[in-house]
Amino acid sequence: QLPKEAGFSHVMLAILDSNKGFSTASLQALHTAGDLAAQNSELAGKALQGLDFAEETVAYTEGKSCVALGEAVDAVSADVLVLASAEVHAGRLDANLLAEFVDCPLLLLP
Repeated sequence: QLPKEAGFSHVMLAILDSNKGFSTASLQALHTAGDLAAQNSELAGKALQGLDFAEETVAYTEGKSCVALGEAVDAVSADVLVLASAEVHAGRLDANLLAEFVDCPLLLLP
């Protein structure tokens, strides 16, 4: 959990790569998230102390990925969902369906 000053107490980062390694888009999302955290190193240090990580692996069938993400967000009680926009641009995720099934703010990173 992040401190209250951060604005969010549960942040979910969705990595949607099917490859064994991260795609360029997912690496960019990870680097951007790191850069955002580094802007306030004192807050980032507090956030990382005692931080709980939960890994949620979601299997989905074609066309159901937005529903699966919504269920994962609900399962971890996320306040914000962060993901690379490459899946939306590639047509594997529908941004309109994401907005319908994910009930917290979305941060799509290029």
